[in-house]
Amino acid sequence: MNRRNVATARGVSVVYGTGELAISALDTVSLSVNAGEFLAVVGPSGSGKTTLLRVLAGMQSVTTGEVAVAADPDRTQAAMVYQDYRLVSFLTAAENVGLALEVQTKKRADPDGVNTVLESVGVAHLSGRFPSQLSGGEQQRVAIARGIVVRPLMLLADEPTGALDRDMSFEIARLFRRLADVREIAVVVATHDRDVSDHAHRVATLSSGQLIESDAVL
Repeated sequence: MNRRNVATARGVSVVYGTGELAISALDTVSLSVNAGEFLAVVGPSGSGKTTLLRVLAGMQSVTTGEVAVAADPDRTQAAMVYQDYRLVSFLTAAENVGLALEVQTKKRADPDGVNTVLESVGVAHLSGRFPSQLSGGEQQRVAIARGIVVRPLMLLADEPTGALDRDMSFEIARLFRRLADVREIAVVVATHDRDVSDHAHRVATLSSGQLIESDAVL
């Protein structure tokens, strides 16, 4: 299947510090990300997975190389999902999603639209609950809804199942796959979790900041 290119990293290196204290987080990495693709980025701790996500999101400048992201005036470039959810504790699930829309797009949140997004990740019935009233898996689904409500070209997730049990990790992996297939979002997930990477269309393997493999899975 041909998929529209969303982002491309070409020869990207990221070095933190200088001189003897310099640490190479990424070393001449070249990688393309496509719409409708679920890409799992795997590798040991310290291999550069988080740095790569930050580079694709435009949150991290590169030392050498370049990153090109498709332009779409009707879409947000990227949205991030984290292991610790990062929901606002005093806002309900619906309010967390609505706030993300208003902050990132300057558009007023429509309650019906927010509810539709929550429904798409399976938690519309929990829209009025606060984060403390939700399980970890439910919080992560709300965090994913907060990401997709801004209509991103890329949904980037950093170890999103790290705090979840295996059954819930499996469900979150299925959700990422469905979002890529149905919404044609480029979903890029940094993970140690085989239940996640086994659901990906493609797996990219990093080691010591270098891309050593990028293979189609399904």
